[in-house]
Amino acid sequence: MAVQLLEKSGTLNFHSLRKMAEVMQGTFTFTVLDDKNNLYIVKGNNPMYIYHFPKEGFYIYASTKEILDQAATKLRLNRRRRKEISLKQGEILKITPEGSRHVEQFQNDYLLQSSFNLYGWGGRYPYYPTYPNYPTHPSTTPDEEQPSYLEELMEFGESIGVMREDQQLLLDAGYTWMDLEEMFYDPMMLDVCLRDAACPV
Repeated sequence: MAVQLLEKSGTLNFHSLRKMAEVMQGTFTFTVLDDKNNLYIVKGNNPMYIYHFPKEGFYIYASTKEILDQAATKLRLNRRRRKEISLKQGEILKITPEGSRHVEQFQNDYLLQSSFNLYGWGGRYPYYPTYPNYPTHPSTTPDEEQPSYLEELMEFGESIGVMREDQQLLLDAGYTWMDLEEMFYDPMMLDVCLRDAACPV
């Protein structure tokens, strides 16, 4: 959807990225590279950590600090001077090929606050937003719509290596299709929730 919205705008800049981000639903953080090698990071409510190595003149980034630190160690950068770049939800960071940074904001009040904690995530959102066109909780989704979308979602899960049996285990344990969709984009979360579902307390 994000790509389609950007293609429809016909341009790639702060304005088009802001318009795209303000209509996106669910959880996201996007990275986009334009044809001039400007890197844009659109920080929604998914995690993002960035290190800048000023002497070497480059940046590295990942979705978790642990992954980023592991990558820095593997690349033998862990002893080099670096600066962690802070990026808040609702910000768009532009990094030019020369390494300079520019930040602008987008409206993000409608986004869920990130609720994943490796050691304490409950697997269920405390509420479901009511902004227009947001998918409602499955219990209020019309019966004729839910099975169709769930089947598509489970087929997608299988295509990225999540067995249907595991998906059904999660659903039987009480996780919703929204939880399932988020897990597909976070293997750590998926692993924790599968263990929780297979060995309930």
